[in-house]
Amino acid sequence: MCATTVRLVQTQRCSAVCVSVTRARVLQEAKAAGATAMFGEKYDDVVRVVDVPGVSMELCGGTHVRNTSEIGVFKVVSESGIASGIRRVEAVCGEAALEYLGGLESVVRQLSGALKVSCGCGSLKVTCMHVRPWVGG
Repeated sequence: MCATTVRLVQTQRCSAVCVSVTRARVLQEAKAAGATAMFGEKYDDVVRVVDVPGVSMELCGGTHVRNTSEIGVFKVVSESGIASGIRRVEAVCGEAALEYLGGLESVVRQLSGALKVSCGCGSLKVTCMHVRPWVGG
């Protein structure tokens, strides 16, 4: 999936790199300086540029960290192809990531209870059910 992206984020998070946010920059100037615009996103004539030196410089409407160490827990929630050779990765971080993971854990517990297996064995029983339907009550 996007293991390389996750590794990059975790490395930068641990490196505590300062994030530079430039306010009120003309869109065309920002693009000329190398800022990446997200495919399909609409931007005003005046934009913010978020720069993580050596990693990424993008047009952005809402970064909330001054330093990569503030990201905390990072969890990819979706990945999709948006153009040839271009992937869009959506993720949650910090408190939102903890809430997301808590929700997943709840689903795993519910499924494990319904299948009458421990959480660690759920995937094994589901795989077996797919190959040979489970008959039971």
